Amino acid sequence: EREFQVVLFGATGWTGVHAVEYLAENYPPSSNIKWALASRSLEKLKVIKARMCNLLGKESWGENVELIVADSMDDAALADICRRTSAVAS
Repeated sequence: EREFQVVLFGATGWTGVHAVEYLAENYPPSSNIKWALASRSLEKLKVIKARMCNLLGKESWGENVELIVADSMDDAALADICRRTSAVAS
């Protein structure tokens, strides 16, 4: 059993932000889908997470979404993400 069903890698880019919105609206923490956000910038991930909390009007939403920092050029970080999830969306 993996920790996540989906890790959204590149969550802070233009397309990634739209994918985060989709996941946030369709797979809330109460769903049986466990997902996380990944990017190379923790600060940008925190901004996206706060934006989703505001958009959904639920600050508690953010407590259940894990942020993963990884660079696409870091093979070890990418391998770690792959070990933790069933699927990586990028």
